[in-house]
Amino acid sequence: MIIGTRKKSLLARVVFYLAVLQLFALLLFAGSIRLDILSPLEAFALTLRTALYGGIVLTILSLLVLIPVSRNKKVRGTAQVLLTLLIGIGLAGPVLYLQRTGGNVPPIHDITTDMENPPLFTVLQKERTERDNSLDYEGEPVANLQRAAYPHIQPLITTMPADQAYALALQCARDLDWRIALEDESTGRIEATDRTMWFRFIDDVVIMVSPEENGSRIDLRSVSRIGRSDLGANARRIAAFMALFDKKAAQPAS
Repeated sequence: MIIGTRKKSLLARVVFYLAVLQLFALLLFAGSIRLDILSPLEAFALTLRTALYGGIVLTILSLLVLIPVSRNKKVRGTAQVLLTLLIGIGLAGPVLYLQRTGGNVPPIHDITTDMENPPLFTVLQKERTERDNSLDYEGEPVANLQRAAYPHIQPLITTMPADQAYALALQCARDLDWRIALEDESTGRIEATDRTMWFRFIDDVVIMVSPEENGSRIDLRSVSRIGRSDLGANARRIAAFMALFDKKAAQPAS
């Protein structure tokens, strides 16, 4: 029988504080992007390395500490070590999964609803540097990968006349917080940029509204500026736009 309050294990506290320090570092990387200290790509690379190697170290240390702490009846800290173990697995696991599977998405960064005649950019190409991805569409190799992974990405057909569809498309882009770089109703063109939520990667978007016999057709193209794989971000962006457009189109006119 143990009399009195058991002391918390020093080993349990040390490994837990290491976990807290790593989580703080990950938040620091994200904050440094918004302060223009690190570029999105630099922060992304640091985050992956820290999460992978730091998570592995935490997992190993937690397992080594867990046995003596759980067996020592004079100290407490088993729950804290288990929490640290979960943090380590939670950090390293997703990175290992990403390395092994590529996120279960194809290694492409250019998604469009029209793979035969993808919409062209006219102004945003001037904002790209030589280090950025090209805006030249890579043709059937990319199109085949897109068809297999994102069969739902199709042109949006509406019964709205082109002028109404254009106005609604522009409103949807604004509601999604895209930065509008060009709006030209005479050609039905909208160009905009969007940023991913965590790492703030910049992606370029072009929307083309074309008149059809019984309404109009809307095509989109979303292209990442950097990175071979967008991890599905561009397809999600186009799908979000289409869902919002359909939702607004279905609402009764006020």
